Amino acid sequence: MKRRVCLLLVVFIFLLGFCSLSLADDNQVRLLVNGQEINPDVPAQIIDNRVMVPVRWITTALKADIHWDEEQRTVEINRSPALASLPGNRASLYPFKEERGLYDGMILEVGTERKYFDWKNTTNPTWLPQLHVADINRDEEEEIIVILTHGTGTGVHEEEVHIINPTDLSEIAVENPLDIVKKNVETSINHKGEDVTVKIRLGDRTALIKMKEEASSCWGKDVFFGNVNHFYVCDNELRADIAAQVSAAAFVGDVEIYYTFDGERFTMGNIEFTAHEGWYDVSYKVPEPERVYNTSFPARVGGL
Repeated sequence: MKRRVCLLLVVFIFLLGFCSLSLADDNQVRLLVNGQEINPDVPAQIIDNRVMVPVRWITTALKADIHWDEEQRTVEINRSPALASLPGNRASLYPFKEERGLYDGMILEVGTERKYFDWKNTTNPTWLPQLHVADINRDEEEEIIVILTHGTGTGVHEEEVHIINPTDLSEIAVENPLDIVKKNVETSINHKGEDVTVKIRLGDRTALIKMKEEASSCWGKDVFFGNVNHFYVCDNELRADIAAQVSAAAFVGDVEIYYTFDGERFTMGNIEFTAHEGWYDVSYKVPEPERVYNTSFPARVGGL
């Protein structure tokens, strides 16, 4: 039977600066890892005026690998690789822990500074977090843009974005793109015989998308937004694409939101709808300009 070894590490090492302790009273020591309290089976202790903590619990919380070499009497700790990094190691993103197919919690490292964020991302290696750097608020200073994927699968892809000021690692608010769609987009699905007409209106422009009733056995009552969304950073601009869904498997286009900074948060600057014109019969309806009659000239009388 293997001998169970409880590994204790002097707390001043702080495991790469991620851990902290709180002395609640003379007999209790609380262990915090990036602001999250953990409760190890072997409690933190004060021994000979030194605070000792169970290293395995800390490394597990930080998703680091730990190995005990019985023969060499050596503890080996290896930090988990970053999920995403900027060129030149300007910034890196590390997972806090992994459970149920998600990285739960993230540690953003910029230079020598580190901060924990309550973010989540799928563990699917195809959709690991993205890090970008760009001056998207036009203040001549670059921001860090973090794009995360919560879940992905058939007919579902959910992303979220976070904008970080690299100076103090504070987060700048971004208006939810679904709230923007709700306030700015009007839609309808009309059935007539074998024909289905989907209308998507933004401002004074309406997209008319012609489909056949047989295209789906499960039509939505209205166009749905929210199952598929993507974020992009291009030319110092943040964009969100929100897919327009009319049935369980049919998407007819994307609402494209271009963000601008209003001094406090990123909100809608421009919004457009782009239909999948190669898949469906698409036309656009815009109101005709009103005729303006010049009343400065008298009407013609008697053919003169």
